[in-house]
Amino acid sequence: MEPNTNPLGRALGLLIEPRRIMDEIRGKPDLLGPVIILILGSIFALPVQEYTQQIYDIYPMPLPRYLSLFTQSIAALLGWLLMGLLYLIFTRILGSKTSYRHLLSLTGYIQFIPLLGNLIRTAGLVLTGHLITLSPAFILDYQDRLYSPLGALLERFNIIYLLTLFLLGMGLHRVAGLSRLRASLLIIFFWVLGTVFSVMGAFLF
Repeated sequence: MEPNTNPLGRALGLLIEPRRIMDEIRGKPDLLGPVIILILGSIFALPVQEYTQQIYDIYPMPLPRYLSLFTQSIAALLGWLLMGLLYLIFTRILGSKTSYRHLLSLTGYIQFIPLLGNLIRTAGLVLTGHLITLSPAFILDYQDRLYSPLGALLERFNIIYLLTLFLLGMGLHRVAGLSRLRASLLIIFFWVLGTVFSVMGAFLF
């Protein structure tokens, strides 16, 4: 089958035929699709952030919306570049010979899943006036969900986040060439590390 180099086709393919899309990324990585996905993710994350700031009057935005969107998009792109570098270091330590471009393409396309999560949250905000969560933290009120250690822990079991990790693990196996065991252990390591920082942050703030 001819590789699908259409960014939209590759992004949607992650939901339908993830293994095939991973193999296509391994054969022909691209960066255009990930850049588009990251910028769209920033756009749809903005209403959620503005709602949080309005309700709890925290970290008010001093910039006009278009400047906030610009700075958020730049931050997302820089974060993507740094995370790609981090994955490159860890995969090389574990024996992979994959390239930085391959990992950027992989991690960028996987951000389509959080983009869908932002779309769901934005739609829920428009329809109900409240933010929804796809994690066990729905049992808590919104403030506890954001600021309590329990809320931070439960949010780590968000369906969107777990699906993102699952696809990343698959990608580290199929694109980076890690064994299934090493890819799984690396994903678990990042999940545990992120969970520790999240819960500790909730204790501190």
